[in-house]
Amino acid sequence: MIAIASSSSTSGKAPLAAAEWPSWAHIEGQVLTLDFYEAIGEWFGGIGAREVVRVLREAKDVTRIVVHLNCAGGEVFDGVAIYNALAGHGARVEVEIDGMALSIASVIAMAGDIIRIAENAIMMIHDPWQIVSGTADEIREYADQLDRIKNMIVATYAARTGLEESEIAAMMKAETWMDAQEALEKGFATEIVEAKRVAACAADPRWFHNMPVALADRLRFITAEIRPKTAKEKLMAGKKSDEEKAAEEKAAAEKAAADKAAEDKAAEEKAAADKAAEDKAAADKAAEDKAAEEKAAADKAAEDKAAADKVAEEKAAAEKAAVEKIAADKAAEAAVQARAECKKYVEAFGGKGGEWFAAGKTFTEAQALQAEDLKAENARQAKEIERLGKAARAARGEEAPVTFVADGAGTGPDVSGLAGKIGENAAKVAGSIKFQKKGK
Repeated sequence: MIAIASSSSTSGKAPLAAAEWPSWAHIEGQVLTLDFYEAIGEWFGGIGAREVVRVLREAKDVTRIVVHLNCAGGEVFDGVAIYNALAGHGARVEVEIDGMALSIASVIAMAGDIIRIAENAIMMIHDPWQIVSGTADEIREYADQLDRIKNMIVATYAARTGLEESEIAAMMKAETWMDAQEALEKGFATEIVEAKRVAACAADPRWFHNMPVALADRLRFITAEIRPKTAKEKLMAGKKSDEEKAAEEKAAAEKAAADKAAEDKAAEEKAAADKAAEDKAAADKAAEDKAAEEKAAADKAAEDKAAADKVAEEKAAAEKAAVEKIAADKAAEAAVQARAECKKYVEAFGGKGGEWFAAGKTFTEAQALQAEDLKAENARQAKEIERLGKAARAARGEEAPVTFVADGAGTGPDVSGLAGKIGENAAKVAGSIKFQKKGK
């Protein structure tokens, strides 16, 4: 809104101490930041030009001023004074429209060398208005004053946007609301920035004539629930009836009771949550202790089992070693007995004795085998001797039969020289044989 009220002087004030800086202004290095999140003008209980000018004078050496706007407007002369103070400071001015720049707040925005508007923010320009009372002549004077104020504002917008004054005057008369894109296209902003979440700025929809419905609904809620009533609202509302006061008092009492009930419920829920947390902590501790005990028991059981397994393994190894030793001793004893038995066979039967022992023949069976071998050998030798005798007789031309005398008492030719042609046993036999001629 653009409203008119008397402006106050800024002279005669001492410099601001560090603790006296208003909450909406702070300085860091060479940067001064101003947060205009209230109405403009002291008459509305908002930010007055006097304090803004004092802050700018205190920060005369800064090189950059950042102005954050989320403002529904206010007193026109305070707004114009703030615009002039910013534009004439000499520092680079950057305006950030965080939520809304309505009415005279949009004029303040024109002081920026850069005007950034959040993509979810809005601007609004309209004709100035005033609440007046007086005679017809006085009211006509007020109307002339409003025309002069409008011309001044039109010139300010035109200088910044480059639009024709006639177009701007028409936009103001229509109460034109602009989103970020429209503000950029019309030249009221130089760039669009990312959407922001900002604190609520109270504005009564009754101050305007062409406010978007969605925004009006939102601002009605903010006005009713957040912002205290201003002097102008009280003036516009008039005197309240006793019924309205009673209703307000009842609503206030109900709200207080509801708030108290909500606080009590929140306290109960917090106590319950704290108790649940304590119980859970105790349960967790008990579970941890139980798990630790079970782990200790399991570790002890594992150690005992490992010890028992080791004892069993050592016992089994000892038993196995003992069995293996007994087997080895028996095998060694059997080997000794076998060697002795084999030696007995060899001594009794010669080379064939070892073979018969290896073949598993009993001593009696070996004796029988030896007898058969001797019998066969004797038969072979006797046959060989008979052949040799025949050969000797034929050599002497004798036809008489030859008598073989095994005891050496017979007479006949000596055939001992032939003994070398037969085996060892035949030679032994031949040495004791005599050939003799029997009579006819």
